[in-house]
Amino acid sequence: MDKKKLKMFQKLLLKERSKILEALNYDKAQFDDFIHGDGEIGDVVDKAFNQYEKIMAIEMTEKEKEILREINNALVRIKNGTYGKCRCGKKITQARLKAIPWATQCIKCKNNNSRVAS
Repeated sequence: MDKKKLKMFQKLLLKERSKILEALNYDKAQFDDFIHGDGEIGDVVDKAFNQYEKIMAIEMTEKEKEILREINNALVRIKNGTYGKCRCGKKITQARLKAIPWATQCIKCKNNNSRVAS
């Protein structure tokens, strides 16, 4: 892949990383609000809904953390010159990288792995 395209993907990855970091900061503040609250005691439905929101905030954060790790790994691959190459040795299509810039597998390998995991 040429340097111009690598730079484009690097910018895309950095933009995605910034969005996730902003979301994680928002989630952390929101989660802190859930935990500490304003001291009011709501009815059972309010408590149940607040508990549900707490769980969702934690789960979303874990998913975002995983994507953040993948983005950081992709940035390392750009520096190492291995970005855009599948483990099978083939190139990952640019269309796939535009959709999922941290992808590590070509679509064929990803589909084969998905079938095995099912």
